Amino acid sequence: MDRAVPVRRIAPALQERTGVEVPDRLDVGFAYQSSLDAEVELPGLTTAVEDLAPAASRTLLTFGLVPAGDELKGFVEYSADLWDRPTIEDWTRDYVDLLRGETGRALGH
Repeated sequence: MDRAVPVRRIAPALQERTGVEVPDRLDVGFAYQSSLDAEVELPGLTTAVEDLAPAASRTLLTFGLVPAGDELKGFVEYSADLWDRPTIEDWTRDYVDLLRGETGRALGH
């Protein structure tokens, strides 16, 4: 991580370029769920696993990936108070491009 730059050092440039205030510390999460198979067996009880998306983001920004066969499915939770949908869609496209490039290099493509 010798190229990592703290957000507090790039926040002023981002604000100048985009006009959007960037906090010096971001509450960011990343989730990787290795399996959607979540059967729960409890003697004497009937259980079910349901996809219950939260009504609001639990962090300022969270990217998540879930393997689905030969693909990775993903999701993004974000604070609508900080970013709009087009911004998040742009970031997501960039992230997908990054993942494609890195997996392509790892596979020798």
